[in-house]
Amino acid sequence: MTVAALLSRLDKVTGGNGQWAARCPAHEDRNPSLSVTETHDRILVHCHAGCDVTAITSALGIQPRDLFADTNGNGTHGEFVAEYDYCDERGTVLFQVCRKLDKSFPQRRPDGVGGWTWGLGDVRRVPYRLPRVIEAVANGRRVFVVEGEKDVHSVEAAGLTATTCPGGAGKWRPEYSEAVRGADVVVCCDRDPAGYRHALQVAESLAGVADREAIVEPTHGNDVTDHLAAGRSVAELRPLAIEELRARCADAEPPEEPDTFDGSRFRPVCVSLADVTPERVEWLWPGRIPLGKLTVIDGDPGLGKSTLTLDLSARLSVGGTMPDGHELEAAGVVLATAEDGLADTVRPRLEAAGADCRCIVALNEVLNGTEPVPLMLPVHLEAVRAAVAKVDARLVVVDPLMAFLGGDTNSWRDQDIRRALRPLCALAEETGVALVVIRHLTKKPGGQALYRGGGSIGIVGAARSGLVVARDPNDDGTVILAPTKSNLSAAVPSLRYRLLSDGPYGVAKVEWLGESAHTADQLMAAPPEAEERSAIDTAVAFLRDALGNGPKSVREVVREARAEGISSRTLDRARSALGVRSVPSGFGGPRTLTLPDSPVSAKNPQCTPSARVAETEGFGGDCGRESAATRVETGRFGGVDRPDWAVFEAVESVILDNPGCGLDYVLEAVEGDRAMVWAGIRYLLDQAPTDDPRFAGLRRAEVAG
Repeated sequence: MTVAALLSRLDKVTGGNGQWAARCPAHEDRNPSLSVTETHDRILVHCHAGCDVTAITSALGIQPRDLFADTNGNGTHGEFVAEYDYCDERGTVLFQVCRKLDKSFPQRRPDGVGGWTWGLGDVRRVPYRLPRVIEAVANGRRVFVVEGEKDVHSVEAAGLTATTCPGGAGKWRPEYSEAVRGADVVVCCDRDPAGYRHALQVAESLAGVADREAIVEPTHGNDVTDHLAAGRSVAELRPLAIEELRARCADAEPPEEPDTFDGSRFRPVCVSLADVTPERVEWLWPGRIPLGKLTVIDGDPGLGKSTLTLDLSARLSVGGTMPDGHELEAAGVVLATAEDGLADTVRPRLEAAGADCRCIVALNEVLNGTEPVPLMLPVHLEAVRAAVAKVDARLVVVDPLMAFLGGDTNSWRDQDIRRALRPLCALAEETGVALVVIRHLTKKPGGQALYRGGGSIGIVGAARSGLVVARDPNDDGTVILAPTKSNLSAAVPSLRYRLLSDGPYGVAKVEWLGESAHTADQLMAAPPEAEERSAIDTAVAFLRDALGNGPKSVREVVREARAEGISSRTLDRARSALGVRSVPSGFGGPRTLTLPDSPVSAKNPQCTPSARVAETEGFGGDCGRESAATRVETGRFGGVDRPDWAVFEAVESVILDNPGCGLDYVLEAVEGDRAMVWAGIRYLLDQAPTDDPRFAGLRRAEVAG
């Protein structure tokens, strides 16, 4: 599916240049909360209100696989994502450059009978947008020369005139320069070796032809499209002297460095700690919220996490006193809030808390050209930096964190979350602001407070301070703010507060009530009634919630279950108790789990939880149902007597999603007992034809021993 086809199914679409915002079709969306991002091989969709991809695609009448690039029988992407017409002075199409999903750019010319002939032959070559360029020159307007048609459209979206040459970098011809003779021309170079060389070629061709000539480069990203998508303007393109451009071209191919460190080109960068000047940690709220660092506040909905951060913001805006008596110097605050309305909730709560609202700004959107799009982190980091500078902020609140992560960030994957938070933490350290992010708790009660926050453990791992809010077990009308992590100071006492209705708008206001003896772990302990519930009942409730909006892949369900503290064995029993079915999502595709009242797959209507891995249609099987005893006798369980079907199906999903993958990839991708993962691999190799290319990497590992 093309991004244009997807956008045609959405409402209130804004944006462009690879990034759009629209109303989410999976829930009642008054304000556009769906982000759509086009990449080279897929379309990323992310609902900032929390709808998952399955719910979004189901509401659109498509499958998640439709978001990925299709390939034709030759293994090349067969669908055009853009067609660029190159016209003569009168607007007659001379030839066309087509952009494919694989970023190749075949060219074709009209055949004279309404069709196309591939290749340009002896057709006249002209610069892109020639009629517009001629008009701009005649009217004394500036013309930008960029690299690529997509950059031309990005500059045009900013209300300016731009052109490029067919064929990409290094293909500028002297006759193209004649189109801008006597004009004010700006050459925009891409920030890579080929881009610098191309810009130098264009600049030298324009010498003596253009009336005025300037060279610029983006300050963010690789090209002018990246620069504008980051919220920067054309005026913020960085000037580049031609001498500097020539120097960069000369340095574009650096000499190979000798192997000087243990046979490797990578050498250590060592810092002697004797040269490091000790610094004292600075605090916004001593012991709880450090400056220049990340703080995480966890808690269930309805306990006042957002109201609490607004109370702290109000105190900071007027230079007030913190609940423990610490005096503040007045400073600004940046709020990124996705769950509360600014007019009916945020502003009234700030006024009820006595804030100076002139010192507080909300940052929920950024401009993509002239169109507002939802804030995404860390993509729009420079916008956060600008907002901090605007109000001289000492506090940035992201509420909740998950609503502002980009669609390509898996909040449960440690590597993804650390990669997303690293630049945010660097920004906090550089600017000296306290960065506070809000999370909801997982649904499973009990366990250590440090591990109860939603998403990867990497979130609280990156934080230097952690806090949790929970109901006071001794007073249902009181909430406790307790520390869960403190890397930079000794532990501080928990504090009690309650929410009051205040002011003409009747919004919530925090009233602080002093210290509490309750610790975070005590507050997170499961209540007696929850402890008495069986593990299977908990897992059944989890499955009803996880699959309530439609089928999910086995791998995704297993991962979410483990995050909730549900073992694979308990999950397997709950599946049987609930009657959850395992069905293929297509020929050779990963298996999905669905509730018993969902439609049965038409391709394999008899598959039930009792068959599971053995029913793999992609292996050419027919839901084979040998008895357990027969399988043990023939070794069909991969060498184990009691297979963990959830692990087996996770192995199957990884292999079918990544054809030809090797042994190390599967062992890293599948969580669980390694011996059981090995058994799952052996079991699937037994089921698959020996010449099945999807298992080639694993068979090579099998031969290698």
